Amino acid sequence: KLGFTILFLATPYRGRAIPFSFITYSSKTIGAQMSSRNIEHIKCIGELKELLGGKILVMDREFSYELLFTEMVESGIQYVIRLKTGNNPTILDEEGNKISLTVGIGEEVHYQGVYYKGNVEVNLAGKWDKGFNEPMWVISSLNLKPSQALEIYGLRMKIEECFRDTKNLLDLDKIMNKKRVNMEKM
Repeated sequence: KLGFTILFLATPYRGRAIPFSFITYSSKTIGAQMSSRNIEHIKCIGELKELLGGKILVMDREFSYELLFTEMVESGIQYVIRLKTGNNPTILDEEGNKISLTVGIGEEVHYQGVYYKGNVEVNLAGKWDKGFNEPMWVISSLNLKPSQALEIYGLRMKIEECFRDTKNLLDLDKIMNKKRVNMEKM
């Protein structure tokens, strides 16, 4: 998509997410540098390793892709990432059987040592809370229990509250930055 992207990095503090850094790029700079959104994400992950130490990186659905999972594993970064289910990702068990991403309302399921697209070993958990339109699935590094990954991802709502607060404070009604002036405001 055309426009500017800002990748915020935040840390939890007293029940909120406090931004401490951000990375910006645009469709124009990506084209000029012969890069891609995924390559920009990978560069960021490389820089995060030292900053994170042993902390867990929590990311939303847009970061749900094989190359990033592979980079996290190779970098030794602990992560919890919401699974983008719209494109029906293939998750295989140890025997190579496809796992069905189904869970009933009010239910929770856990899988340890499964393979995203048959290639990257991950843990997977899903739950469908009452009152929600769809279940939530999260993928995590192998050293985190699937139930723990769901709990950690649930805390991510603090980030959404931080975005709301920041937008209100800076009087930003649009976050989709298709114009440089909006990106500079951000």
